[in-house]
Amino acid sequence: MFEKCGFAVEGTLCNFEPAPTEEQRRNGLQLAPRSIIGALVPEDVPGLPWYADVARADDQGTSSAVSVNGVTERGWGRTLPS
Repeated sequence: MFEKCGFAVEGTLCNFEPAPTEEQRRNGLQLAPRSIIGALVPEDVPGLPWYADVARADDQGTSSAVSVNGVTERGWGRTLPS
C-alpha cells in the first residue's frame, strides 16, 4: 500500500513478527514472513499529489477522510512536514 502512495522502500525484515498463537490462527490471523519498512521524507513531498489534502486536513485539526490512490483513510496525525 505505501509504495502506491509514494513512500520509499527502506528495507525488508524477515521473520520480524512473532509467530501467531494457536488461538490467533484459529481466529484467522495470517502473517507474512517479511515486513516491508517504508519511509516518506520531506524531499518526496513535492511529488505526491495527495499530500496537500492531508496536510490541510491536519492543519485544520480535522479528522476528515482523505483518499489516496483510491484508499480512504481517516484521522491523520502529524508525522510529515506541512
